[in-house]
Parts: sequence; structure tokens; C-alpha cells
Amino acid sequence: MQGGFDAVAGNYVLIRHANGEHSLYAHLHQGSVRVNVGDTVTAGAQIAEAGSSGNSTEPHLHFQLIDGPDLNAARGLPITFTGLRPEWVSIEGRHLRSGDVLEQE
Repeated sequence: MQGGFDAVAGNYVLIRHANGEHSLYAHLHQGSVRVNVGDTVTAGAQIAEAGSSGNSTEPHLHFQLIDGPDLNAARGLPITFTGLRPEWVSIEGRHLRSGDVLEQE
């Protein structure tokens, strides 16, 4: 049995950025991950499908920017979003909708 955050996250992808930060995509649908360890991931690439794996009761995507690869020790970092497509409007004042694409500065 997995313990710690690995068990809570369920199926997940962890992307290492050049600056040492990591993006965590958790609760992914079983069998939907489209990337492999060592792949270079480009902005806009589909990496997986949202699901309900791990400690989850409804399908959703848990996205978090963290300071290291150890999910049990990493700390969350602030995220700045530059906008949403296709509307290019501020995310302030509304919830995200299906199909929204977020970009990080």
C-alpha cells in the first residue's frame, strides 16, 4: 500500500521545469497518461485526462506548483496565470470552465 501524498494523489504526472520547480497534475484517469519519464513536454501538449484516482470523490484535476520532486516534502509555490483561452479574460470573478486553457508567465 502506498503511503503519504503519493497515495492521495492517485495517478499523477510531475513535470520538472528548468528553474527547478515542478508542476503536479494529480487524480488523473487510469491509463490516460500520454507522456513518459524523460519526455520533453511543450506548452499546450495534452499530458493526460482528468479523473478521480487517489483520494477523490469526483473527477477533477489537482494542479499544483511545488518546489521539489518529493511529494511528501515539497512545498506549494504561488502561481501567476497570464490569461485564459479562447476568451483571454481575467480569471478573477469566475470559475474555470471545461475547455479553458491556462498559461503561466
